[in-house]
Amino acid sequence: MGKLKVRSLFAVIALFIAVAVFPTSAGNLSGAVDKAFRNGNPGALGQHLSNDRKVSLSIPQLGIKPGSYSRQQVLALLRQAFSEYRTVSFSQESSRGAIKANWSVRNKTNGKVKNLTLYVSSGGSGSVITSIRGG
Repeated sequence: MGKLKVRSLFAVIALFIAVAVFPTSAGNLSGAVDKAFRNGNPGALGQHLSNDRKVSLSIPQLGIKPGSYSRQQVLALLRQAFSEYRTVSFSQESSRGAIKANWSVRNKTNGKVKNLTLYVSSGGSGSVITSIRGG
C-alpha cells in the first residue's frame, strides 16, 4: 500500500473512533438525563447545567415548586427529591433539543408510587438544560 492510502485509511479509522467514542451533544444530554433519573444521581446533569444561566424547574408532585434556579439549586433540589423517592421505572424519547420521559417513583417512607411525565428542554448547542418540568 502506498503512503497516501495508509494515511487515508488512518484518517477514516480516526474519524470512526471519534464518532463512536464522542457522541453528539444531544446524545450526551440524553445519556445524562437517563443516568440522573434512572439511578437517582442528579450529579450526572452537572455538565449540562450552566453556571451563568438559570434553569426553569418545576416538579410539584415531588415538592419542587416552579421557579428559576441556579445550577447548584437545581442539583440540591433534585438530591432532596431523590432522597425521598426511588425510581421504579424510567424511559425517554428525544426530539429536537427536548426530552420527554415517563418516570415512576416510589416514596421511600410510605411506598406510594407516583407516575410522572418529565420534560427536559435544552438551548444553544443542545447540551445545556434550560428547563425541567414534571407533570
